[in-house]
Amino acid sequence: MPGRRERITFDRRTAKRIATVVRDAERGDRDLAPVTFRTGGEDSEIRLGTIAASWAKGATATVTQLRPDGSALTPTRTFTATNWFAAVTVSSGTKKVACASVGNQWILVAAEC
Repeated sequence: MPGRRERITFDRRTAKRIATVVRDAERGDRDLAPVTFRTGGEDSEIRLGTIAASWAKGATATVTQLRPDGSALTPTRTFTATNWFAAVTVSSGTKKVACASVGNQWILVAAEC
């Protein structure tokens, strides 16, 4: 339900991972344009998708795009994004990810734990 607020809980390992990503971003290039987000739509500047294989830090991956509500797009669409932050492990199945458009590339900004 849009606008619903739920309590978010996470463990120490997750907090450390978030802190590492924030520190990496703070050390980034200050001359780059800021990340901007438009609301909704399949062509927005933030995209939800899935990955079917593990994604190493510094690597690119093909992401299968989802609708903003998390449902599948028909026909299937994919895009390429870069992971600059932390490795994402996929043991089986798929994991949801969020990617933002920065300049002319897609960057991983969040991944399902």
